[in-house]
Amino acid sequence: MPINTTFTSGQILTAAQQNSLPFGVVDYKSGTTTQTAINTVTDITGLSITWTAIANRVYMAQFNLNPYGEAGDSSNQLIVLDSVAVFQNRRNFTTLNVIDSTSGQYFFTTSAGSHTIKIQMSKAGTNNVNNFADGGTFACNFALFDLGAR
Repeated sequence: MPINTTFTSGQILTAAQQNSLPFGVVDYKSGTTTQTAINTVTDITGLSITWTAIANRVYMAQFNLNPYGEAGDSSNQLIVLDSVAVFQNRRNFTTLNVIDSTSGQYFFTTSAGSHTIKIQMSKAGTNNVNNFADGGTFACNFALFDLGAR
């Protein structure tokens, strides 16, 4: 599908042009579960989106998480598309058990059909453990957007 061209007054808007426009929010998730003692790569509860993708469209996944851990440790946050880590972010902890909000985003295209994208977290290197704060105290979310044809 070609990218849209500019519109002029009196021009007819076609279905092909409409289909090239962004479709907006595909899905939005808000986490509600605090998870502790994360030693290995762990799915963050409630932050998974399964959708039917349209080929040749640009998607954007965006998250905000609240990891916390021991001073000197690091936490990895990952966006995983169809069981493959496609984005990784690392947050270092400078003090003991202070929640440190972190965010990330990933732009991608994929084939048509059903896909799953999710957020995972793990400890980095020789860390003790990592924890994930959520619930009513700290905001946590994950959203997937359709940005239109490429």
